[in-house]
Amino acid sequence: MQLNHHEWPDDPQALSLTELLVVIGIIAIIAALLLTAVGRSKGTAQKTGCINNQKQLITTWTHWSGDNNDRLVPSHSYRVQGERVIPWVTGMGHPNKGAMTNRMYLTNHQYSAFSSYVGNVQIYKCPSNRERIDGYEAIRSYSMNAYMGRPRTQHDTTYRVFEHEPEIVQPDHLFVFADQNQKYICWPMMMINMEENAWINLPASHHNYGGTFSFADGHVEYKKWYEETTAGDPTVKRWIEASWPKHATGTRTNDRDLTWVREHATIEIP
Repeated sequence: MQLNHHEWPDDPQALSLTELLVVIGIIAIIAALLLTAVGRSKGTAQKTGCINNQKQLITTWTHWSGDNNDRLVPSHSYRVQGERVIPWVTGMGHPNKGAMTNRMYLTNHQYSAFSSYVGNVQIYKCPSNRERIDGYEAIRSYSMNAYMGRPRTQHDTTYRVFEHEPEIVQPDHLFVFADQNQKYICWPMMMINMEENAWINLPASHHNYGGTFSFADGHVEYKKWYEETTAGDPTVKRWIEASWPKHATGTRTNDRDLTWVREHATIEIP
């Protein structure tokens, strides 16, 4: 049978092996492109969801301050004249892992200053967070900047600690909430090493090697990381998982990502 090379044969069985391989290859390429597109779409949706969560958190933070004479909501629990101060949420996960899996620490007024403001606890958790602790689902992805909402101490001589909203002289530059590395989230605040070349709490990198931050003026930013330590180098990731719940990851001198976080956490005291 003579076939024009621009035509397909009427009988599928007449296809040559080469033609079949070409067809299979085309189908495989199309499937790979579709899977890549679906994966990117899902990743974009998760990043958008994370940004929306942060927007709701920073809006709640602003409302709480307005309702409390411009005082900043506590970033962690402490005592004043023997009385326990209620932080925005509770979550000291080392002595009490249940604080990272029990929603009561987000919804009960004895543990969360945001409890009467936030109706949907899902805003505390990034859609990309798949962390489980002792078999239970983790409930929170975000932590508050440790230089916001805590009392100043005698040790705070170099960097400014903010207790009231009007004190924040660069609200568009200083962040309040950070999306955290799932293996490094514990305290309700993000601890930042301002002196040594090391992270105490690593930020998240699950949004295409980046994470989200909300700022004191109410805007939210996506920050892409550059260093291997921050962006999720496989060796570092294995070390983190093996050493959890320790909080220390060394960096190189002049680490660009740690420098960025420091610059957006606080200001030096003149």
